Amino acid sequence: RLLDVMTSWYSSNDSGDTWQPLVLHNDRLDLGVAQGAAYYGMVRRGHGTRITGGLARAHYIGVEGEGAETAGHTAMCLLPTDIAAGQMVELTDRQFQLRIRQPVEFPLYTSSLRTADTPGILVPIAPQLLQPLPPIRTVLTSGRRKSQAEVIPITLHAQLSDIGTLELWCREATGDRQWRVQFDVRAAAGTRVSETPHTASGVTG
Repeated sequence: RLLDVMTSWYSSNDSGDTWQPLVLHNDRLDLGVAQGAAYYGMVRRGHGTRITGGLARAHYIGVEGEGAETAGHTAMCLLPTDIAAGQMVELTDRQFQLRIRQPVEFPLYTSSLRTADTPGILVPIAPQLLQPLPPIRTVLTSGRRKSQAEVIPITLHAQLSDIGTLELWCREATGDRQWRVQFDVRAAAGTRVSETPHTASGVTG
């Protein structure tokens, strides 16, 4: 029935030609995921064709600060729209303070309307333009033998992984330590959370 309906949509009555959709037969549908994973592995090694679509929405992180530029409810663009998976965004022009060994929160926002924002730009958190995502709540630790809380000057780096994960890297500005937090932007795309603006308790400008 499905094939008959599709045929009626695209057939040309004027010329008399009857269009038929090409039906692909697969006797082992249970191997579809495994075959796709194997082909993806080949693409990673330079074989086959890689299909990418870019990021449909821009993503932001809430930041706070004492200066006029970052006072109040402000968010910084991490990943712009149309960025390709695997492309690292280096936000080295601005330093932040990262709190470690204590509970912190990284509020994230997304927007399908602010398509012209570039990485690093600060924008006001307007509910009609930025949609809040579930925040990342965690405790970042360090391998050094310390137990007290510490504030580390860092720069931010972000990228979209091949599996749709937002990876946020906090790299020490004066050392070699770094921390990575991950967020599944695809799974959270339809999640609704409170629209009350928040700023990061873990990252301050």
